[in-house]
Amino acid sequence: MWGVLAILAAFLIVSMFALGIGLFSGALNVFYRDSENFVDLILMMATWVSPVLYTWFSVRDVLDAHGWHWLWWVYEANPLTIAVELFHYGFWQPTLVDTAANPYLPNLGLWTGIALLISLGAVIFGEVSSGAWIPSSPRSCG
Repeated sequence: MWGVLAILAAFLIVSMFALGIGLFSGALNVFYRDSENFVDLILMMATWVSPVLYTWFSVRDVLDAHGWHWLWWVYEANPLTIAVELFHYGFWQPTLVDTAANPYLPNLGLWTGIALLISLGAVIFGEVSSGAWIPSSPRSCG
């Protein structure tokens, strides 16, 4: 039950965040044609700053070793990090034999709510920047 809800929440976070970023980058591309090259760079960076290829506690350990505790909060505020962890929870939690060994992000429910709010903010920001919220003026036919 919780696994299915985690997968749905992760899908909602990724969908809303991608929509907001897509609207913003589309509006930016209208004015600055070279901005499309930055989208590829951002997509590549998004793969490496989300725990797709490594575990979240690897990041925590490295940041703690260097004394960058504040950067951990920035890392957790990334909606894609939370979405990937929710997908991990939804797909891998049923396969765990030892449920006492919890490899999942602490306070995942709290961070899910924060990620949903950030993703909603991205959609609103994308809508405002694209001008989609401005009603079109009626044209007279004549």
